[in-house]
Amino acid sequence: MTNLGIRIVRGGAWLAGAQLNVRLLTLVRTIVVARILVPSDLGILAMALIAISVLRMLTETGFEQALIQRTRVADRTLHVAWTALIVRNAAITVVLFLTADLVGRFFEAPTLAAILRVLCVSVLLDGLTSIALVLFQKRLDFKKQFIYEISGQICEFVVAVVLVVVLRSVWALVIGRIAGSSVRLVVSYMIHPHRPRLLFDWKELRQLLGYGKWLTMSGVLVFLLLEGDDIFVGKLFGVAMLGYYRIAYSISNFPATGISRLLAMVMFPAYSSIQHDLPRVRHLYLRSLRLTALLTIPLSALIAVLADLFTQTVLGEKWLPIVPVLQIFALFGVLRSLGGTTGAVFLALGRPDIRTKIQLGQLIVFAATIYPFARVMGLVGVALAATLQALIFTVYAVWRTARLVDLEFHRVVPTLAGPMACTAGLFAIVHALRSTVLDAMAIPALLLLGTIGSLGYVALISMWDRWKGGVYRGEITSLYRNLAGMPRN
Repeated sequence: MTNLGIRIVRGGAWLAGAQLNVRLLTLVRTIVVARILVPSDLGILAMALIAISVLRMLTETGFEQALIQRTRVADRTLHVAWTALIVRNAAITVVLFLTADLVGRFFEAPTLAAILRVLCVSVLLDGLTSIALVLFQKRLDFKKQFIYEISGQICEFVVAVVLVVVLRSVWALVIGRIAGSSVRLVVSYMIHPHRPRLLFDWKELRQLLGYGKWLTMSGVLVFLLLEGDDIFVGKLFGVAMLGYYRIAYSISNFPATGISRLLAMVMFPAYSSIQHDLPRVRHLYLRSLRLTALLTIPLSALIAVLADLFTQTVLGEKWLPIVPVLQIFALFGVLRSLGGTTGAVFLALGRPDIRTKIQLGQLIVFAATIYPFARVMGLVGVALAATLQALIFTVYAVWRTARLVDLEFHRVVPTLAGPMACTAGLFAIVHALRSTVLDAMAIPALLLLGTIGSLGYVALISMWDRWKGGVYRGEITSLYRNLAGMPRN
């Protein structure tokens, strides 16, 4: 059993725990907020976060990825990177504060300016966070990363939920975000002894930016892909429709977002450490794709088939217009998670340009389809446009990755066939039960259908695995042995 395998699985377990807790807290907070606030409140906050994301995107440095990709990282390099990030966030804060009124007028939302100016505090705090956190990722040591992430998320959750019940206002979410940033800042210095200092070194900075230039371009494209539709919806349909759209996206992408982030954080440093050993990279990529498909495809199917019951029972009837959008975005989530397995390979093998070019293609297709689709089908059309580009370029990204690691593309298909076939069975079982005896039972029905669907999928995938020679059983056994640090027989 290789030391890398043990570090990947143990690190991934800590990070998975962090992601699971963060996503669950976010989901519960979303449900509480959706029950109390109205869609326009969430639309206002979404617009404020979009404005912040625009400036962060335009000033993306790629420093973290550059530091992870390097074989060695000196303290001096960390000082320079931290200094540059402070300057960047301070500049973002100034620009946000000065342009808040313009942003409010653009979205025709007068209260947006005040929210933006208060959120500037969170931007400043994020810029002061210790740069040494990146070293945990580099070493695949995610135990302390778990502490960092969960501490801030718990604080934000408690403050936001308590205040939204008391104030019944979007300001509860703003204050919660600042509270979370404050806790993360303090914890970042508690869990690592490195103490950064202000240092400017143009030569060192230029080297960091040299690697990060493709990531800066990639950041612009990712923003336009993930946030451009929000801007479009907010401007064309208004704040209330943006609130609907954001809730549908966040719930439907609940599994995909967590798994994609987990893969990016774990697999990039793992691939980087073996970047000159192509057979190991190839083997590791296939395993990550196999496990991603195993988890995300059935979870997204459950979201799609139970969307209407979940929305009416948990969120309330005022949110029923999101159901078809939520169902379409469930497919988008699957595609996003599968495509997410490729980015770490491109970065680790020194080809960030491939990822950037793929994102450019996605943006071209998205931009060409979003307006005509939206005019004909409204929010459903926007979701379809996003899903169409994801379908086209996920297939291409996986094919391109296979070529990069000398993998025959036909070996990828069996990796996805099992989860897809067994998920079709899951969908049929749950849909049949929905249409017969369980439709009127509300929350008990939701829980029972989710349990039956999950157990049905496990049974089907177990039979498939037995037929195919125990591939998944071998993967799970390997994961367990790596987690326990056990030697291979």
